[in-house]
Amino acid sequence: MNDMISHPRSRRDDARLAVWVGLFWAATYLLLSVRAALITDGTAMWFSPLRLASISAGALLFGFALRAGMRSPQLARQPALLLFHVLAAAVAIFAFGYTVDHIWSTNPYPLSGHIRWILTWTGYFGLGLAAFLAVNQSRAKARTRSQTAVAIPAATAQPIADTTTDAWSFAVDVLADELAKQPSRDALIAALERRAGYELADDVDATATAHNARAQLVAALADRLKRAS
Repeated sequence: MNDMISHPRSRRDDARLAVWVGLFWAATYLLLSVRAALITDGTAMWFSPLRLASISAGALLFGFALRAGMRSPQLARQPALLLFHVLAAAVAIFAFGYTVDHIWSTNPYPLSGHIRWILTWTGYFGLGLAAFLAVNQSRAKARTRSQTAVAIPAATAQPIADTTTDAWSFAVDVLADELAKQPSRDALIAALERRAGYELADDVDATATAHNARAQLVAALADRLKRAS
């Protein structure tokens, strides 16, 4: 049963993760392509093998960071660890892009160009990760509130003191009835014990608990009355 519950949840998490990674890839590619077009005075640069490779590698790292956030909800409340994820991804993508550019291109970008690009990409990475962690934390809180709301009615559906309440109600009814009829305290005690009966050993029909509670209460009342006489 636990496997059946955990597997659908795992599949939902994987699907949600894929959506976030896909959106991050598309958004960063579009924004950085627009940036490249603006920098080159309107020259269209919508397809760049280096940008495609760098952003794809960055999306992969983004997915790893999201997975870490899903496994450790505390990540959102640990700025140092969050900053470490962002900086580690930035260094990795910078090294990847710079190396690939110098291997593939006959006219590689200058170092300053790579630095400006990675600073822009790092901002997108940090914003995407922060947004995911905020949404994930909000979902976790909503799930906790929902579970609490379900647990409270279940816990109060069968009050713990039901048998005690029934026992006191029985004792009060018997006392009121017998006080009106019995001329003496001894007769009242005998009537109480007779009407309460003896404790039952086996709870065959699920009534022994309530019966025994009444018997114990009446026995305690009778003992108190005997010691007071």
